[in-house]
Amino acid sequence: MSEEKKSSTGLDSNVGGLLSYVLGWITGLIFFLLEEKDEYVRFHAMQSIIVFGAITVVSIVIGILFLVPFLGNVLGGFLWVASVVLWIVLMVKAYQGERFKLPIAGDLAEKYSGKRFAEDENVTGTTPLEDDELSTAMTEDVKCPQCGSQTVVKTVTKGPNIGSRFHVCTRYPDCKGKVPISG
Repeated sequence: MSEEKKSSTGLDSNVGGLLSYVLGWITGLIFFLLEEKDEYVRFHAMQSIIVFGAITVVSIVIGILFLVPFLGNVLGGFLWVASVVLWIVLMVKAYQGERFKLPIAGDLAEKYSGKRFAEDENVTGTTPLEDDELSTAMTEDVKCPQCGSQTVVKTVTKGPNIGSRFHVCTRYPDCKGKVPISG
């Protein structure tokens, strides 16, 4: 990461992301519960929980297969090597500041870590708007131009368009539709 960001745990974001993987799903769970604000750390913590939690379950099943001579040994050895390689890759990528998203597990991690508006880091808020703003957005009945779903109002907080307001699709990140609010 070129500009080190501190997480609510006091660690740099990339260090928090790396530590989320150190002891597999255990440190993932610890960092997911401790980290309140940093979406980068929360994403890596949730991905760690999902990936290494699944590997733990598969290991238990394969452990039962160890009762079958050859098959259990081969599957167990393959899973161990794959797990170690994946563990190292995930830690290195997190430390380098890369949001390395695994297929399926990465999508689930984004969904359950509260990750929203990933490409619009300059947009305020990841939670529903206050009641009065939300009801205003709903009464205007602005539909997403891409999928036709309902939209919510967001405000730009950084960059050249600071203060601009626009409607964002409620189906984000599946739909990235936006409608600017003029005036």
